[in-house]
Amino acid sequence: ANASPETLKARQTALLAEASRIAAQASQADTPWQQLQIIHDQLIQNILYDTTLDQTTNNAASALLDHLTLCQGYAQSFQLITQQLGIPVILITGSSEGVDHAWNLVWLDGQPYHIDVTHDDPVPDGGANDQPTHINFLRSDAMMRQTHTWKAADYPQASSDGAHYYRLQDLTAATLDELDAQIAHFVGRTDFTDSQSDLLEILYLGDDLPDKSTVEELLINQLRDQTRLQTITYRAAIDKSIISLEVLTE
Repeated sequence: ANASPETLKARQTALLAEASRIAAQASQADTPWQQLQIIHDQLIQNILYDTTLDQTTNNAASALLDHLTLCQGYAQSFQLITQQLGIPVILITGSSEGVDHAWNLVWLDGQPYHIDVTHDDPVPDGGANDQPTHINFLRSDAMMRQTHTWKAADYPQASSDGAHYYRLQDLTAATLDELDAQIAHFVGRTDFTDSQSDLLEILYLGDDLPDKSTVEELLINQLRDQTRLQTITYRAAIDKSIISLEVLTE
């Protein structure tokens, strides 16, 4: 608030330059949805969520230049970068878990989808080594309403659940047997000799969405069958029909 006009101008110039840098990197992807994924992942890997809830960081400049922000800073940054690619995007406001919240709507092939970068950025933050989740990436109204609320009349209806990250990369399962096969493949290709965590995300398309204990049992059985390791730390979560599994060798 007390910065000089020269300082503000310099900060604006730096902000636009950083947004252009990320947009240029994203533009190298083959498809618009992949361009959006690059932006989504870049923001997650380069920004920390400000757990002090300092509202002075809640803007795109703090997000892209200082790498620290809150939900509005994530959403403004995503909008600023995406606009440079010519992809229609707006900021949407509402709440999540009873807290005021902001995220984005984007249009692909004329269809709007929700993207919430903030909710896909884990806390505590893993920095550049974060493996971004895509639970809130190109999702429908119905899926987002599981955790978000907003005034529907104020925004276009996102009736289709794109979930492009999963559907277009064969990261789906419609039955427990298909899920077990995906987990088996994941465990089989995981390098348990390093200390890095490995993440599997699967969109479950069946009507019989398993609970967490069932998913954990499938993972444990595959780990027992395919490894001889004594200690493996794992995490399982289910959110918006996305099954997330993370394993780390100790």
